[in-house]
Amino acid sequence: MKFVLILCEKVHNEKVMKLLESQDIHGYTEVPMVLGAGVAGKRMDTRIFPGSGCLLFTLVERQKADALVRALKDFRASLLQGEGFRVFSMDADILL
Repeated sequence: MKFVLILCEKVHNEKVMKLLESQDIHGYTEVPMVLGAGVAGKRMDTRIFPGSGCLLFTLVERQKADALVRALKDFRASLLQGEGFRVFSMDADILL
């Protein structure tokens, strides 16, 4: 199993959720608003640092994770330079 974590700008949340659905991934957790700073800049949902991020994560079989990452790479290629979008994955075991 793979744990896949997707961090994107809030404006792309719906598109990423549709992408998950298109990959036949229906189980996920969404944190609809995250604040922070990184290489894409600060997203603090304020006038000085507008915007916020969204966090989605899912646990899927390795083959599905590989296909999902390929689809996410294609999606990222469609974004403007400087838009925050990161994907992380790690091996995961279901313990309980």
